[in-house]
Amino acid sequence: MDYSGSRRPLRILVIDDDPLVARFVQSIKTLPTFELICCRTLAEARRQSLSRLDTVLLDQGLPDGEGLSLLDEIRACDPHLPVLFITAQVGSRTAIEAMKRGAFDYLTKPLDLAALARQLELTLEARRLTRTPVVIARAGETPDDVSDVLVGNSAAMSAVYKAIGRAASSDAPILLVGEMGVGKLLAARAIRQHSARASEAFRVVACNGVSLEQLELQLFGDDHTAGKLEQCARGIVVIEDIDLAPLSIQTRLLQHLLPGSFPSESDKPRTVAPAENASLSTPRIIATTSQNLEEMVGRSLFRSELYYLLRTITITLPPLRLRREDIPPLVDHFISRMAHLSPQYNISNVRVSPPALAMLVNHDWPGNLDELQSVIRHALMESTGAVVASDTLQRLLKNQPTLVHAPTHATSEATTTHWRSFVADHVFHEKNDLYADAIAEMERQVIALVLEETKGNIAHAARLLGITRGSLRKKARTHDLLAKHVADLGDDQEEPATDAPSPISLDTPQQ
Repeated sequence: MDYSGSRRPLRILVIDDDPLVARFVQSIKTLPTFELICCRTLAEARRQSLSRLDTVLLDQGLPDGEGLSLLDEIRACDPHLPVLFITAQVGSRTAIEAMKRGAFDYLTKPLDLAALARQLELTLEARRLTRTPVVIARAGETPDDVSDVLVGNSAAMSAVYKAIGRAASSDAPILLVGEMGVGKLLAARAIRQHSARASEAFRVVACNGVSLEQLELQLFGDDHTAGKLEQCARGIVVIEDIDLAPLSIQTRLLQHLLPGSFPSESDKPRTVAPAENASLSTPRIIATTSQNLEEMVGRSLFRSELYYLLRTITITLPPLRLRREDIPPLVDHFISRMAHLSPQYNISNVRVSPPALAMLVNHDWPGNLDELQSVIRHALMESTGAVVASDTLQRLLKNQPTLVHAPTHATSEATTTHWRSFVADHVFHEKNDLYADAIAEMERQVIALVLEETKGNIAHAARLLGITRGSLRKKARTHDLLAKHVADLGDDQEEPATDAPSPISLDTPQQ
């Protein structure tokens, strides 16, 4: 996680009369440099200033009173300061009450070191997201180095800034669309910062890399824990990669957003337009996606009603390759920020040579801002002088992993979620052709991937699949893949050898 924002060490306050808790915190190696402040009583804690704290660990049972009373005082002074509540019993009424009063989460004794480390990472990141301002850099201006900045003066980014302004003045749900790494969370924070909910809670829930049970617990809670939607009743909840949310989660989310007006999936899709000035008693939802949700709706992988609700306000963030004129100021910003935040990059007056800058501008950046920032970071570490040369960048760009050919954990999770949703949809509608539909869906996906890898060459793709060109054309046409993937439909492409051994067919299940 990125805890950057200033050079000062993070400050963690532990309020517990058990010295073992402080030792546990000190033993965590995954956290950045931090200052640990320890208080053993409520009286000691009340003498501490909250102004420069980043997170608090608060025990319920203290020598001079209950931690719940101090939780209320902390929330009154700084509602954005994350508090991890510590209790002796799992699912106790005290823990439930602490969550309702705004605790970030609760831990039970004896403490689990891995769980403690994970929760501290989450609270520190939540603190950074609410404390670090998001600014829009104007042409020719150098923004504050401790701010998170939306950089770019291209026409595409100007449209994004206007959309952020309009979205901030509304209270309707928002859908942020864009490839991985384009800055969707940064845009969400900018919307929150300029909205009427700027002083309220702000939480991020990621759909990627978590199980159905974990995601359900994070969003909706259970009998023992309040979910983020309840914790942020007057604030904003960002749901990242909502396209990965299983259909059951989508259904519950829709029920939560539209109580009392929940249509069946078989009803004709309709546009749901909530009132612009919705009550602040319910959280505002900002969902992000890198997928085409409308296409997923057509394939019954995403609930149509939820899509129509979320798209009330849609903001599309452009990839870097479509706003290359913004790359030079982005490079300057990343260099300035890294030099300010980390001494290892602190080279005075560092600059990028013109050939190197041209190389950066002409690169396609499949990883967008994340990839650009990573390349700049490595270039600064490898450069021995004040100029980043083109040979350094050429080596770094050559070694960058390609997103298309490198399977990731996220890809695996997305595939699993896709098939779970596929099966859940068939079960929900009691369809009796699940196996046949699954084979057809697998065939569509495999053919699309092979055509993409072969750049639409029918002969090459057919040879790899072990079927004839005519059969491949027929299948591609059936799955509506011709227009998107096939570059050459001529008959002069080489046919696979007719006497070649016949592999397993995609359309005939093997016994």
